[in-house]
Amino acid sequence: MNPTLRAHPVHRRSGVLAPLITVAALAMLPVGLGACSGDETTAPTTVAEQRLDRRRAEVMAQVLLRNHEATGARFQLAARSFDSEGTISLSGVVNWSDLHGRVLVSGVSDDLGEVTEMAWTSQLIGEYRPGLEAVLQGIGHQPGTYLIRPVDQSRRLDQLVGIVTGLASTTADNPQLILQNPGAAYLRSDTLRDRSVDVVRYSERSIFWIDTETGMMLRFEGSDSSGRFPVVVDIIEWQSDPVELPPVAEVPEALRR
Repeated sequence: MNPTLRAHPVHRRSGVLAPLITVAALAMLPVGLGACSGDETTAPTTVAEQRLDRRRAEVMAQVLLRNHEATGARFQLAARSFDSEGTISLSGVVNWSDLHGRVLVSGVSDDLGEVTEMAWTSQLIGEYRPGLEAVLQGIGHQPGTYLIRPVDQSRRLDQLVGIVTGLASTTADNPQLILQNPGAAYLRSDTLRDRSVDVVRYSERSIFWIDTETGMMLRFEGSDSSGRFPVVVDIIEWQSDPVELPPVAEVPEALRR
């Protein structure tokens, strides 16, 4: 499937779409979690965690700004599902400059069927459901059309989009405030995808794996306050290309519940 993108929905009715929540979703973030599928890490190479020092706090303060300056990235995400013991996986690209993204999805389904792809802009979320392909083509939509819907932060997918888009900032953090965060700590040295990293905890529920040579974030770990719904985001490669968005349509009235 090779859909051509639009940054706005077709057949959009006034008031249907809510703005995409990004950084606000970070309130739901990390605790330590397992690696995404296919990751290669070594056993920890240092002793027990230490209080975060000023030098590492200064590096951490730049992490989200560095992501924004890189424009975008190819990433993989693994997260616990809300409604089962299963795992939701996202694999694709995000552009932090325009808040666009597009991913392959696994582990998500509802009354309308399985979601296998997802795309978003600052104004909408679109889902590709292969089980509805024939229905949509039958009412005149082109192949590969994504169904759009309002953002709903009670949905796990929407929260995960917010986490990914929230991993960038137009400004640096304040190192002194990081040092004052409860739980801020240097956890250990490690190796991730053949890169030496410092594993540092930003707060009680946020952990960053930071490349010791470049200062770039290679992995983010997060969880909600209960610790039951961990999230791991691996930054595989930075890139500045715009995200190609698909054709979109609203859910047909015949399929509305």
